[in-house]
Amino acid sequence: MLRIWFTNADVLTKEKLTELNKKISDDISPDIIAISEIKPKNYKRELLSVEYRIPGYKFEPMNMEKSESTRGIAFYIKESMKYSLINPKTIMPDAIQLPTELICIEINLTKGEKMLLCNMYRSPNSTKAENVAVDNFIKATYTLKYSHKVIVGDFNRKDIDWNTVSSPCEDDIKFIEACQESFLTQHIHEPTRGRGSDKPSLIDLLLSVNEENVDLIEIDSPLGKSDHSVIKFGYQVTADIIQSKMMPVYKNADFDKMRNRMSVNWDEVLNCFGDDVDSMWEEFIRRYQLAEEECVPKKIVQV
Repeated sequence: MLRIWFTNADVLTKEKLTELNKKISDDISPDIIAISEIKPKNYKRELLSVEYRIPGYKFEPMNMEKSESTRGIAFYIKESMKYSLINPKTIMPDAIQLPTELICIEINLTKGEKMLLCNMYRSPNSTKAENVAVDNFIKATYTLKYSHKVIVGDFNRKDIDWNTVSSPCEDDIKFIEACQESFLTQHIHEPTRGRGSDKPSLIDLLLSVNEENVDLIEIDSPLGKSDHSVIKFGYQVTADIIQSKMMPVYKNADFDKMRNRMSVNWDEVLNCFGDDVDSMWEEFIRRYQLAEEECVPKKIVQV
């Protein structure tokens, strides 16, 4: 069984990444984690993929460049998984506009089967054209020859009642119809977002074609002060696993460059943590891992 988590991080800060690592270590580790709203709304520098590293996982991000129009979306995928990134343009070759925040992967399963997994974020400020792009993408998945199709993400459609599958909003109705035309079932039926005195809402959705394959749905606590739950579920398939792993090759490392990366004013860096030794250690390890990622090559080793 594939174990999949997804959430809107509302900015994936260092603290939230540490918390996510803890969730992974405290639970049966997921095979895939889908995350949206990774970037801050305002920031002064380019974000590096190595800053979001989780040991044992590959980080596959989209829209991480500096831009006010996107918030960043990604998958964390276990290194043992066989998969490939799918360009949404191949799914909608004639589309005038694609969904702004969308990432898709093709997962290799046993017996030669393949699974399409998509992670999508729709802004609550989406234009009519962006809404149409999302609906058209949903419809386009119907024609794809995959044994299994799953779409997760934050769609920001709080007015839909998924128990009656209805809404007073015309745009919501068009989205529902797009899902129905593609024979997608929506599996979440309790609120996934809550903030302050706001009425809790169900806006993080799990859509699948094979309804019977979705199992063990859990609405877990958010990361940090995010107002979105972490949603966990199982999907009843068997992934084709790589019988190898990536190992660092220290003999080929650029130690001069690594030494330079670690040559900082540690008193200044760690001063902000006060007497919190654990946080100091976490900051040191974070910087070391970034330096190692950049300066130590890796090779595939059969296991």
